[in-house]
Amino acid sequence: GDAAVRKDKQALLSVRGFLAAAHKNRLLMVPALLYSANNYLKFAMQLYFAPATVKMLSNLKVVSIALLLKLIMKRTFSILQW
Repeated sequence: GDAAVRKDKQALLSVRGFLAAAHKNRLLMVPALLYSANNYLKFAMQLYFAPATVKMLSNLKVVSIALLLKLIMKRTFSILQW
């Protein structure tokens, strides 16, 4: 109930509780760091490249993912999917 929620909140406020929660959720750091790097690169691209180049590079992402799926996971695609 309410007492359990307060106890969990107090545990997170302590250093030990924070470290325990961080250790339990450490695998979430990988996608979070990748997402942060992706957002930074998108911002940098928009600053330094022309809008058409940014759009072309973002569309290239789809093709590169398809190639990786084909090479690594041995996935087959139809002509329409390519």
